[in-house]
Amino acid sequence: SSSSSSSIRDNIVVVATTHLKAKEGTENERIRTSQALELRRKVENVANELRTLGWEDVSIILLGDWNAEPEDASVRSILERRGNGGLEMDNDVGIGDKGMKWDFHSAYPLDDENGDDENYHFYTTWKTRKDGTKRRVIDYIFYSSGRSNDGSGRRGALVTGADEVGLSCTHTLSVPKDEEVEATRFPGLRYPSDHLLIAAKFEI
Repeated sequence: SSSSSSSIRDNIVVVATTHLKAKEGTENERIRTSQALELRRKVENVANELRTLGWEDVSIILLGDWNAEPEDASVRSILERRGNGGLEMDNDVGIGDKGMKWDFHSAYPLDDENGDDENYHFYTTWKTRKDGTKRRVIDYIFYSSGRSNDGSGRRGALVTGADEVGLSCTHTLSVPKDEEVEATRFPGLRYPSDHLLIAAKFEI
């Protein structure tokens, strides 16, 4: 057995997956943000408790269908240190109850900087509904080793860099290029789901 003062050098990763509230709209986004904040609070508390028990190298992976785009509050509530995505929430539930605060990174780029190929754009769904055809990013893989990538400690900074210590993302599964997708978009015979498969490889 080990006391809280002893150190356990093995790596441990806390993993959680989710499927947040569907449909667009202000009220649904508020629900999604509340769900994301609660998930973040719980996994941070678990990770902090593991550190209290003596585990030195603790990391977190959060992944799932957020039903929201990168600029939406439910996504920003994970990537921003303040932890509320810019929304005024009833309770500040986006940070752990005790212990260190965690900075999360996205395994995939969440802006237009997708490498040298100007025809490549990251997306996770591309489908036609009554209001038209939309290509969007709504599925994510977030991860953290509990340390800031720039050491600035500033609040509200988006964290998507690769300079973190501890758990690092080394590979991601690429998404199809435009010409590889059927004209009817998703779902189709080639891609039978309305969401693309995304995946990441991590190194500890």
